[in-house]
Amino acid sequence: MNILKPTEDFFFNGYTTLSLKSSPVQKKFLNAIKKVKENDFDQEKFSWKTKYPGTEDFRESVFDYDPCFIDVLFDNNIPELIEKCTNYKRVTLAHIQLRKAYPGNSYMDWHRDSYIDNGKQVGMFPPSIKIIFYPLYSEDEDCLKVIPGSHIRFFEDRKIDLEINTKFPQKIIKSSDHNMTLFDTSIWHGAANGKDPT
Repeated sequence: MNILKPTEDFFFNGYTTLSLKSSPVQKKFLNAIKKVKENDFDQEKFSWKTKYPGTEDFRESVFDYDPCFIDVLFDNNIPELIEKCTNYKRVTLAHIQLRKAYPGNSYMDWHRDSYIDNGKQVGMFPPSIKIIFYPLYSEDEDCLKVIPGSHIRFFEDRKIDLEINTKFPQKIIKSSDHNMTLFDTSIWHGAANGKDPT
């Protein structure tokens, strides 16, 4: 049985798992998320704003709220792991978003962030990469669904693209205090709203 190298695995699947080590930085990171979730922050400087139905985004900047949101990336050598998985020699951190998604229908069902629609490029090109982290609360929950390999299987007609790609197996990503998901933004993916806002 051939074992794929990290770059090969990421190329074929379009996503991979990065593990966070147990450390004081990870504890601070999880505690900061918990405090924000419970509205334990300076409400004159920060707030929750709705962007999509059934969600709220933390505003203004989460790294102005607490530097641990940056520290956790370096504590876990995330820039090096991104290079190991993607072969991208240089990456730029564009944004960190903390979002609550309330129970109910998915606020963002199957979609690509980057795609071609009848010859027009939509989203970032070349596609960027995202890291998504769903912390664990009382129990693990389904949080993200992806269709492995769909980032290299494009059809310009959006309806046909989804119809064909949803015939392939999907993978469910669960909440975890130790796992982050790195993925290509052109992969078909969708949010699975759990029972607990995260």
